[in-house]
Amino acid sequence: MDKILNKYMTLPEGAVNLIAQSYLPDKAKRNYTHIVNERINRFIRESE
Repeated sequence: MDKILNKYMTLPEGAVNLIAQSYLPDKAKRNYTHIVNERINRFIRESE
């Protein structure tokens, strides 16, 4: 079970690259990354 959940506990490097290369303004990129990291952290807290 942990093996399945572990892939959802970090933002994949590919996603980070896609965000960095997107045409979004820098502030929107930071906000999007922050929101995703908040959701990951919430997921980690709830799965413990």
